[in-house]
Amino acid sequence: NYSYDNKYLLDGSLRTSASSQFGSENRWGYFWSAGVGWNIHKENFIDDKIFDNLKLRGSVGYTGSQSQDAYASMATYKYLLDHTYTDYLGAELKGMKNDDLKWQKKMDYNVGIDMNIKRRFSLTFDIYRSVTENTLISLTLPPSNGFTTVRENVGEVVNRGFDIRTSYTILQNIKERSFLTVNANISRNQSFGQVVRCYEEIQRRPVGTSSCHRQHGTGTTVLRWCVDGRHLGSTFVGY
Repeated sequence: NYSYDNKYLLDGSLRTSASSQFGSENRWGYFWSAGVGWNIHKENFIDDKIFDNLKLRGSVGYTGSQSQDAYASMATYKYLLDHTYTDYLGAELKGMKNDDLKWQKKMDYNVGIDMNIKRRFSLTFDIYRSVTENTLISLTLPPSNGFTTVRENVGEVVNRGFDIRTSYTILQNIKERSFLTVNANISRNQSFGQVVRCYEEIQRRPVGTSSCHRQHGTGTTVLRWCVDGRHLGSTFVGY
């Protein structure tokens, strides 16, 4: 981070993380963020007898999520201890693997202002937009496939809105440490999610083709039908 004359602020970060929860091809995730700030109350044209604080700020950055089952990307088996075949134990498949499972990433955009007037009135205003990419969802499978769901990165979720927080100190007695403050908050958030792609294979198919096949390492080829722009729940799965 960097500060010039306590007026102009700049900070940034870069991080990389790896998780065994994801497929062998996508273990690593790369995340960054950057922010700027301007302490306007430090400028000569601002009356510091009125403004105790007046700050304009903005930030943008990526965060990652690995909120999923630890073995969602791996094929898992269960030994059948009560049955043997020529003195050997058998095993049954408990989970389908997905080598392409990747980090769920969220890009946050935020612009805000902080203001404090004569230590009585304060205002914090934020307007934001966040886009969650590679959203992890459980796609429904036909029961005859042997599994009811499989985890995939097929969606995008967008949140946008604003947040206003204000407070006003009606009574203030510093010597007796007596205060009476009124607070008010106003928030609005819009959220919507959609299927933005089925798989990379779709992008290489002719226009109007929305189906794709994926081999999950179990000897079974699953057919999924996804339509760009539809809600996350509107995914048809067949075989």
